[in-house]
Amino acid sequence: EWAFSELGLARIQLEHSVMNVASCRVALAAGYRMEGTLRSAFRTPDDVRHDDHVHGRISLDPGP
Repeated sequence: EWAFSELGLARIQLEHSVMNVASCRVALAAGYRMEGTLRSAFRTPDDVRHDDHVHGRISLDPGP
């Protein structure tokens, strides 16, 4: 809520590895909606690609 009210942001987005189930639960609990999957969005130092989930929240969304 602070980012929306104090900074005047209209949207906040976060991404995490699809393999990180805990991060997905935290994002959903914080009021971020699942918006999709970015295929091969992240590359590890050993050149392995991973998919990321995208979550977003806009100022009009209800809080957690």
